[in-house]
Amino acid sequence: MSDSSINPPPNSSKLNLSVPAITGSDIVSQNAIITLPPYLQYWRPTILSYSASIISTFVGFPLDTIKTRIQTHPSFKNSFDCFRKTLRHEGIKGFYRGITAPILSTSCSKSLSVSLYTTLKPTISLIYESVVVKNLIGQSSYYNKDLTDKQRALYVTYNNIPVSVSAGMISGALVSIFACPFEFTKLFSQIAILLDSKNNFKKNILPKSTYQVAKQIIKSEGILGLYSGFRFHVVRDAIGSGFYFGVYETFKLTINALSDKNGYIYLNPFDFNSDSFFNLKIPTNQIAIALAGGLSGIFSWITVFPLDTVKSVMQRDIVSNILRFQSGQEKLPLKRRKLQLPTRRMYRGLSISVTRSVLNSTIFFLCFEYFMNNVA
Repeated sequence: MSDSSINPPPNSSKLNLSVPAITGSDIVSQNAIITLPPYLQYWRPTILSYSASIISTFVGFPLDTIKTRIQTHPSFKNSFDCFRKTLRHEGIKGFYRGITAPILSTSCSKSLSVSLYTTLKPTISLIYESVVVKNLIGQSSYYNKDLTDKQRALYVTYNNIPVSVSAGMISGALVSIFACPFEFTKLFSQIAILLDSKNNFKKNILPKSTYQVAKQIIKSEGILGLYSGFRFHVVRDAIGSGFYFGVYETFKLTINALSDKNGYIYLNPFDFNSDSFFNLKIPTNQIAIALAGGLSGIFSWITVFPLDTVKSVMQRDIVSNILRFQSGQEKLPLKRRKLQLPTRRMYRGLSISVTRSVLNSTIFFLCFEYFMNNVA
C-alpha cells in the first residue's frame, strides 16, 4: 500500500492513473499508536485486515445464521420468525452455532483477499493503462491544462473502476479455493439441528465441533465432499468480491475527490467561501468509509444472493444425506442444480442478508482503516 499521488502534474511525460489499493493514498500512519516489528511490516495489511475481520465476523454472525436458515428452510415465515424460534429453542448459543469455522476461515479469507487484491491491482492497473487508456481513451483529457484538481481526481477514479473490479474478481475466485471447505462446515453446523428435528435421525449423530463436522463430511463424501457446491461458491465469490472492492474504492474516492483540501464536502459546492447557513461543511473521511463500506455490502450481496441461495440449498441436500448416512439410512438422490435466472424464491432472506452485509462491511472497513492509520 504505497503512498502515491493520484494527481501527477499535467506536463508529466509518464501516465499515472493508478490508485493504491485498497482505499487510495489517504491512509497515513505518522501518528501511530502501535508500531509493528520490522519482520512483520510486509504482512501489516494482512494482519490488520485479519483483526478487523474477526471483529466484523463476530458482530454479524447471528444475522448470518438467520440468513442461512431462512434460505434452506421455507418453514420460517420471515427473519423475525426465525429469530424468535431460534432464541426459544436454542437460546443465544443457537445464533453462534458453527462460529469457530468462520472466525478462522472468514477472517483468513478476508485477510487473504485484501492481500491478493493489493498485490494484483498494480499489475492490472499497468495492463489497463497500457492497453485501454493509451490506445482507446487517450491521455489528452487527463492532461488537459484546463482541468481542475477535482476533475483530474475524478478522471483517475473513473479509470480505477475496471481495475478494482478485475482485481477483486480474481482475488475472490482464488480465495474461494481456501474458503469453501470452511463455509460448508459452517453451514452444516447452522442447519444440522433443523434437519435432525425434521427427519428424526438417530440421537447423538450431530457433531458438536467443527472438527467433528469435517470428519463426518469426509467419512460420508470423501475429501472432495468439503468442496460440495464449489462451482457456485467460486462464481459467487468472484462476482461478489469484484463488486465489493469496486464499489468501495469508487464511492470513497469519488467523495474524497469532491471534498476540499481540508477533507470537507459542502452542501453548496458552488460557493465554498459563503457563511450561509445552508452552506454546511461535512467531514468526509469517516463518513466516506462508512457509506462506502455499507454500499459495497449492499451491491455485492444483492448481485450474488441468488447464487448463494442455490449453493446453500444444494449443500443442505448434501448435509441431509450425510446425516442419513450417519443414522444408517439410505442416501437420497441429489437434484442437479444449474445456474439460472433469479426467481423470487432465491431472494428469501435477502433483507437480513443485506443488513448483515452492510453491518459487516461497515465495521470491517472502519476497523481496517483505523488500524492502518494507527498501527505502523
